[in-house]
Amino acid sequence: MAKKNIYKTKPKPEVVKEPLATYVAKRILFFNSFEEMEQADAKEIALLSAIKHLQNATTLIKRVFKQELKKGTKDFKIYYK
Repeated sequence: MAKKNIYKTKPKPEVVKEPLATYVAKRILFFNSFEEMEQADAKEIALLSAIKHLQNATTLIKRVFKQELKKGTKDFKIYYK
């Protein structure tokens, strides 16, 4: 007797949806003090280009004002001084 296929359609493979993220560090750093950690963070931030700073700021602003942007306010613009 032949086996009946119990699935009407083929089962779909599991798909993991990760949020868009950037993984900057490829290694884990250990520090002896908070001051050391803050200095390393400051050096890393200082190495970023001006364009990257603006992209990061825009991303943060969009995340903070997510609900306002969904409302579709026409005069909602981001200005940099």
